[in-house]
Amino acid sequence: MIDSASAPLPGPANPSLHLLFLDPTFHDGSSPGSTRTFDLTARLVASGHRVTVLTTTWGWTTTDAVRGGTIAGTLAGIAVRAKRVAPGIGWSLSAADLNRYARWAAIRMWGIPEVDAVVAATEPHGLLPVAAAFAWWRAIPLIADVREIAPDAPPAGAPRGERLMALLARWGRRAALILPRRFFAASQAVMTSLSTEGVSAERQIQTVLGCDTRLFAFPAGRDNAFLREFPDLAGRPLLVFAGRFTADRDLVAVVNLAAALREWAPDIAVILCGDGPTRSALMEHARSIGVFDSTLRIIAPLARHALPDLLAAATMVLSVPRRNDTAGGFFDALAAGRPVLAFGDSWQRSLVESRGAGFGLPAGEPRAVAREIVEILRDADGLRRAGQQAAALAASRFNLDRIAGEQRTTIESLIADAPRAEILRRRALRAKRIMDVLVSVVGLIVLSPVLLGLAIAIAIKLGRPAFVIEERIGLKGRPFKCFRLRTLTDAEDAAGVLLPDEARTTSFGRFLRKSGLDVLPELINVFTGTMSLVGPRPLPPAYVPHYTPAQRRRHDVRPGMTGLSQVDGHDVSTWEEIFALDLAYVDRLSFGLDCKIILRTVLILMRGGNISTPGRNLPAFDEIMARREGAEDV
Repeated sequence: MIDSASAPLPGPANPSLHLLFLDPTFHDGSSPGSTRTFDLTARLVASGHRVTVLTTTWGWTTTDAVRGGTIAGTLAGIAVRAKRVAPGIGWSLSAADLNRYARWAAIRMWGIPEVDAVVAATEPHGLLPVAAAFAWWRAIPLIADVREIAPDAPPAGAPRGERLMALLARWGRRAALILPRRFFAASQAVMTSLSTEGVSAERQIQTVLGCDTRLFAFPAGRDNAFLREFPDLAGRPLLVFAGRFTADRDLVAVVNLAAALREWAPDIAVILCGDGPTRSALMEHARSIGVFDSTLRIIAPLARHALPDLLAAATMVLSVPRRNDTAGGFFDALAAGRPVLAFGDSWQRSLVESRGAGFGLPAGEPRAVAREIVEILRDADGLRRAGQQAAALAASRFNLDRIAGEQRTTIESLIADAPRAEILRRRALRAKRIMDVLVSVVGLIVLSPVLLGLAIAIAIKLGRPAFVIEERIGLKGRPFKCFRLRTLTDAEDAAGVLLPDEARTTSFGRFLRKSGLDVLPELINVFTGTMSLVGPRPLPPAYVPHYTPAQRRRHDVRPGMTGLSQVDGHDVSTWEEIFALDLAYVDRLSFGLDCKIILRTVLILMRGGNISTPGRNLPAFDEIMARREGAEDV
């Protein structure tokens, strides 16, 4: 573990957050490769968060604890789950391994509990839509970590099939870019590419690799492992490049520069440290012009924890830009306090020239550039000042702790701005309403013959009208007209006053109530939106003045045809118990709970059970409360 990466981020942290990172090339610095994800996640853990990373074993030096092709362990407090792949060669995973990782991670992520946010690399492209589906289902933010955007166009003269695949990849990438809430862009070039792809500036945050000043601090007198391995380089001016060897990076110009320097200052050595697709061609070119292993050394990529020794030995660090450059070597040079020699017309050159942290190399013939470098090396005071300015930039504007702190703040803000419970509740309400409309429409169509038959039977046995309309209190305490089937007769006493409900109830009416057939017309209320299939039962307006503030919360949802009090309230003996079940439903509302209540209601009916409104056999709630309040007034 790298000590510098365990430094906590400034500011308070919420220790309850659990963050999931998806990165196929996760490194801790013990092997070559970017430590971008490790640098952030280790700091997040040190600040109190929990982090799980799904990655591959590409580039790892050890593969312990292998179980079923998966490596499970903890690194610097980070829970790591890795898909075992072939040992990494070069700087990138093969397309086949990327696809295998995407399939593996797409399955494994669903088994990780209590995740508060997902941060996913945009490679491979197929992983981002699955991560978006996972984030949507869990109602958590998705953040895309974009380091490069591959070119759209296939190579010139590519076959039709390859051009078609490139077009499909472009469409897939653009579709995937719609999904994340935020983008961590590793460079200004990436931000420009994202804007071209239609991503708004508000969704982008530039998060450069940053300068790990703790890692690259190199105290005077410390033994230098690089110079111990290459003792012939000790005491010589060293121009060092560390990074990827790619076709879009003009390292041939550096090899030609080494040849020119051999003529002007043979004591100067140029070191190219890295790997990539153009490595063999560069070595062959260096041999052809006679500079290989004399003025120019091309060495294998170093593990990140070995880079401080290399840069401490450097007199200046070469910055050779490339397309969508994340400029890792450039930031490492600043962190090491080394002057930067910037090639080409790049933002790195503009920065070091404006801040005095290095020098821009003039475009032109290699000998002219070599003469310029010799003049720079003769100015010891200028080199010292440039190194100090580089260190100042590393400690302030590009400090890794500050950048990681901004990333953490972004993640925490996204989670705070969209509370998971509230998102799930809104989603459940939308799903609930969709189900209400669909079921009520189908139910009214399918059950219309049943309703007609019941209406005729009721008119004959109980009297007219067969349908009754009662005022009830619904969502937000608003009154509405509730449709029901008649279950009582109009029997009166000798004075013409209606008899009590018990005296007006017939066996047919009791059957309607017990079977729940009397509430079938409420499907009309469900369709119009005044009721739902599931919810607290609607009660009369006379009850409302007697509710406690907590009991009024039963009106935070639409009243239902069935509810928790119907399926769990058969043994209740007080209105308070009924209201407690109603409030439990309001607090636990979810689409899944609705489905369970509907299923239990159907099972109760199939077994001949009773789902009549709870409280129907209790005294009226308003009468009970009126008596209580009257007793309190005595």
